[in-house]
Formats: sequence, C-alpha cells, structure tokens
Amino acid sequence: MQGSASIHFSQVRPLLRSLLAYAAAGLGYVAYTTFSVSYLRGQGAGAGLITLFWTLLGLAGVVAPLVWSRLLSRRWGGRSMGLLMALMGIGAALPALSTTPWVAALSATLFGLANLSVVASTTTLVRQSLPPAVWGAGVATYTVTFALFQSLGPLLTGALADQGAGGLRLGLGLSAALLLGAGVAFSQRPVEARA
Repeated sequence: MQGSASIHFSQVRPLLRSLLAYAAAGLGYVAYTTFSVSYLRGQGAGAGLITLFWTLLGLAGVVAPLVWSRLLSRRWGGRSMGLLMALMGIGAALPALSTTPWVAALSATLFGLANLSVVASTTTLVRQSLPPAVWGAGVATYTVTFALFQSLGPLLTGALADQGAGGLRLGLGLSAALLLGAGVAFSQRPVEARA
C-alpha cells in the first residue's frame, strides 16, 4: 500500500521549518475561530454581523480550492504554505485592530480563503518532498503536530482573556502567531524526495 511505511527523523528534518509553521497555524487558527465571535460581540457586533461573519468565512472556504489550485500545484517548498498563512494571519489580526463591519467581513473572508488551503499545502509539500512509501506517515506527522498545538491555542487564549477587559483582545491577537509561522514556512526550501 502506498504511503504506509514508517518515517524516520532524517526524512522529516529537511521539513522542520514547515512543521514549525504548521504548529503555529494550529496555535493561531483555533484562537481565532474560538474567540473572534466573543470579541466581536463584546465590541457591540449584533447577530446580523456575526451571521455575515460566519457566512463569509464559510463561502470563502468553499471557493478557496478554485482560487489556490495553481498556487498549490507549484513546487515551491513552503512558500505556498507561507503565503496562505500570511493571508490567514492578516485575516486573524484584523479584528484586534478594528471591529467595524467591513473589517470583520474582510477578516472572515481572508481567513476563510486561506484556512483549509493551509492544510492542503502540507499534503502537497509532503507529496513533493517525501518518497511515496512515507506519504501517509508524513501527513500524519503534520497532523499530530497541528493537533498538539491546536489543543494549546484555546488554553493560552483563554488564560489571556481571563486577565481583564483587554484580555480577549490580547488573546485574539495570539492568532497573529500565524504571521510568525508564515515567515518560517516561507523559508522552507523545496526538498527532493529520497527513498
């Protein structure tokens, strides 16, 4: 079966930058999706804006494959992931800067366009960088890394949010960790698959 062999650290080592970036994505994305609505409500956003926010985020996710298919088909190392994470990070940072309806709408749209495509970029990177026998193990390595940091995101954001009036804004600002991840992913060079 293709992709069923175990993976060795020597095979993952050349991909560590993108793996660290994906950890940042797990940490930052979940803070945004968990707390952005609470933050917007706390800033006076009504049910109409919240509904628009989630609708735009979802619709952007639906059209994202059409928007990013050419980007993801390129052999760019982590650059595709880096660009998508930068876009997601900008979307995540916007509510901390302004809660006007158009900024909330732009935030949801940018985040929705990039969120699931970051996941797709890791699969593309694994397929381009590792031999077919370890594709499954490679994707699993990225998935476990993401899951670990995804678990930490709400804990860190919640701890910051509990600090008082500005805490939720500060916690939501944690989502900008994606921007740091984007820089790390962007520096990931293409890796030649070796058996």
